[in-house]
Amino acid sequence: ASASASAAEGAGTAEQWFDLNDSNVYCIHANAYTKQFQGSESAYMLFYARRSVLRSVEPAQVPADLVKPIVQRNEALRQQREEYELKVNKLELELVAGSTCELVDAAIIPTEDVVIKFEIDRRKTVQHFLDQLQKAMAGLIASSEQCAVHVLKPLANRPDAYHAYDQISVADKAQTLEAAGLKFDCRLLVWDGETVQGRPLKAGAEHEPMQLDVTLVRGKESKRKLGLWLRRSDPFCQLRTQIAAVLQCEPSHVMFRKEGPGGSHVILKFVPASTLGSLELHGKLWAEQRLHHASNPTSPTRKNVPQRAALDGTGPDLEDTVELVELLLESQLGRSALTQQQPEQQQQQQQ
Repeated sequence: ASASASAAEGAGTAEQWFDLNDSNVYCIHANAYTKQFQGSESAYMLFYARRSVLRSVEPAQVPADLVKPIVQRNEALRQQREEYELKVNKLELELVAGSTCELVDAAIIPTEDVVIKFEIDRRKTVQHFLDQLQKAMAGLIASSEQCAVHVLKPLANRPDAYHAYDQISVADKAQTLEAAGLKFDCRLLVWDGETVQGRPLKAGAEHEPMQLDVTLVRGKESKRKLGLWLRRSDPFCQLRTQIAAVLQCEPSHVMFRKEGPGGSHVILKFVPASTLGSLELHGKLWAEQRLHHASNPTSPTRKNVPQRAALDGTGPDLEDTVELVELLLESQLGRSALTQQQPEQQQQQQQ
């Protein structure tokens, strides 16, 4: 390998070059140094410079006419950035006090047109938010420190009614609003966290109110529609008891059907621990009184029929189909026997 060095001092010349080839050092002319790095033996080239360079220690002075526009431009960019950050982090909120609402059919209905417009930076702390909340809702809440804050959203099929969903965590006063869960523009319910106008309120998506259009079927022609608002967390047995009271029968005699794929009907099997949400009930539902034999409880076709057990969501199984067929056959046989007995009774009366 070979290398060259430039030096300002040496053999009395201001520009002297040296060829350093391993342990050998040769003086070369500045015009001939390029020839030293030709051929297959030249692998790399190193240049050395003196460390003690004579220069001024004071930085170069930039002319004032160049500094001024740069400073002005930087200040304009800083203001633009600050305006942008304020814009993207500003939250436009609507505050609703629980004292101005009531519960109707498990839904929240504002009774007074008192919606407070509220703006705040989501980078602010929870403590700052609570302080501003106390000022904005003076007279509507007792203390912002003891309030619960939930996101309030309108129901899909009832835009005038609302439900309380996600809760904004206000326990850690030092965290930012974004960390507490308040990230987007929304309407907030500020309440005591337990009741609305003295009635208990269950917040959260699992307790969302849902509308059921239940069609009560009695025979082939008798039908009656019933609109119900229930929570997704309500037990299915509660709905069955309500429908049984309307049909004036035992809850165990009520059979439900829901709309399945392609418009088909799926029979629901009763599970004591099931909720309306777990059964994926929504929209239309049919309820009718099942065939039973109160006059002959020891009927052989009834005593061996297994009770309904679990919901599989695939419609009636083989046992249900057999049960219904047996009931229909028994009903038809009973009618046939009755029609055969009527002529005999008429003959006996004539005699």
